[in-house]
Amino acid sequence: AVEREANQSLTYGMKTIVGVGGVGGASYASGDDPTTALLKGLGTRAALAPGVQSTVAIVANRLSRELGIGAASAARLAAYVMSEAQQKSE
Repeated sequence: AVEREANQSLTYGMKTIVGVGGVGGASYASGDDPTTALLKGLGTRAALAPGVQSTVAIVANRLSRELGIGAASAARLAAYVMSEAQQKSE
């Protein structure tokens, strides 16, 4: 039930609108072909899922403790690592 978008926010559908509509639309407007723009939008929407965000937070916490860096830097590094792992699995 936690994965349902309606249970996460009062603004039902905002993650989908921003992810697919906003990012995908901006990508298309900047000159990308429709397929690439759609994939960028869907990738952004997938990154907004609670499961992905939880995984990034866990990895960031572990990195900050292991490397002795700040949590914000670790979160950026974790997001980068997760995006690279997703690209390799596709």
